[in-house]
Amino acid sequence: MNRRVPGDDPTRLIDEINSQQRNLQWYDILRNSRGIDDFFWWGSPHPTRVQRTAAWLCGLMEIGLGVEFLGLAIRDRHQTRLDRLTVAMATLILLYVGIRTFRNGFPRVPRDRQK
Repeated sequence: MNRRVPGDDPTRLIDEINSQQRNLQWYDILRNSRGIDDFFWWGSPHPTRVQRTAAWLCGLMEIGLGVEFLGLAIRDRHQTRLDRLTVAMATLILLYVGIRTFRNGFPRVPRDRQK
């Protein structure tokens, strides 16, 4: 943070502090998280390095959870069919979301939506 120089306008300093603390209110958090949710689900033609890394890490985490759930379904022989079906569905959902999120870490050509 820059030091305040004597003679600076105090209203500018107050505006700067307010803009830094803006995400502390609930509706600002919701509004700003919309872009992240859209990026994780739909991707971006030109993701930044930080966005790529976040998508890769979140995607790998979800894939890892899916693989672990698959291991639980295979390992535990005392489950009923309904239990195994539930774990298998959770596995498929986690793997799908993880692969989709991981893929969004790579740049891609935007689709032509007018076809």
